[in-house]
Amino acid sequence: ERLALIPHAAVISCANSARVLGLVRGDARLRGQLARCSSWVPLLLALLGECALKESRWQPYLDLVPNHGGSEPPMLWCSRDQLRLLRGTGVLPRVAEDGRNMEEDFREIVLPFMEKHPHVFKKSVQSLEFYEQLVALVMSYSFTDGGQEDRLRQTMMVPFADLLNHHSTHHAELRFSREHLELVSVRSLKPGEEVMNTYGVLPNSFLLHTYGFSELRNPNDVAWVDQGLVRKCYLCELGGGDSGEERWKTLDKEGLVLEEYEVDLSGRADDLILLIKMLCARGDCLKKLKKQARLSVSRADRFQLTIQEKALLKRLVQCCLAQYPESHQSNLAVLARGHHPLLSPRERFSLYLCLGQQACLQALLDSHLQQSES
Repeated sequence: ERLALIPHAAVISCANSARVLGLVRGDARLRGQLARCSSWVPLLLALLGECALKESRWQPYLDLVPNHGGSEPPMLWCSRDQLRLLRGTGVLPRVAEDGRNMEEDFREIVLPFMEKHPHVFKKSVQSLEFYEQLVALVMSYSFTDGGQEDRLRQTMMVPFADLLNHHSTHHAELRFSREHLELVSVRSLKPGEEVMNTYGVLPNSFLLHTYGFSELRNPNDVAWVDQGLVRKCYLCELGGGDSGEERWKTLDKEGLVLEEYEVDLSGRADDLILLIKMLCARGDCLKKLKKQARLSVSRADRFQLTIQEKALLKRLVQCCLAQYPESHQSNLAVLARGHHPLLSPRERFSLYLCLGQQACLQALLDSHLQQSES
């Protein structure tokens, strides 16, 4: 069932901002820069131009800046809160990269363009602080049409559709076509029930990192295990020595070590289990495992772990769990006592993220420690 039909002319995008579009199309160097950066940047240029225009037809949207009331992505948190709440989640490196990219885009693309056209971009919008506020608005509310090749039309603010919150068990989806955007229901609604949209099949790490919120008991949750921690635990389990370091370097050089490893809520982590087996295997068994890794045909549920492999997995999971701000048991206790609604949004969403990831890691450990030794 159709819930709303939104014409392309109603959305805010660079292509729809007459104030900015001509300047962008007439600047070959800028177009080259926009082709290489985030698709958010053309939209941000349009918003900056419209913010400088009192008579903008999108003034109700622009009045949301800076207090748009949306969730604040961690990129805009203070460093103390980032470390206090997100340690061990794998989100911190992504947040740091976002911050670097945002400042680089502003200083190398956005600010020079605004200074080149002072008649369009007044001084009040030419600050990094104001740009950060717009970035928060775009991260919280924008939509991206992945099938759109024109970078100036790809990312947009969509009236009405952005009133709907995200949930994994959603009722509605936004669909893009050449003529319009259509908000359609994908399952039945009860009277008085909130209509929920979807931003995609996303784990809490992505939701919090990108949009500034997370879901309690998100069925799409995953945890991430960094390769550096795997290496550290492997060498500790061996008790040091050159042989372990040489094995690791060989696998890494052959392209068989990933930057990070995904663990889902069922405890499945095929690539990680295969790496553990390669680290511990010998002779023909190692050759066979390497072949499986290169062909990407491994399935962890086909493997039985040896005592040595289980010991390495246990050490690794325990090290992962020790990195979080609070233990899994402590976080579950906060949930059981019903205290989580009283937390600040940052604390509550970080709690949901940690709980989901800790459940993934615990499931990984339980599923393999319960196996009989091969």
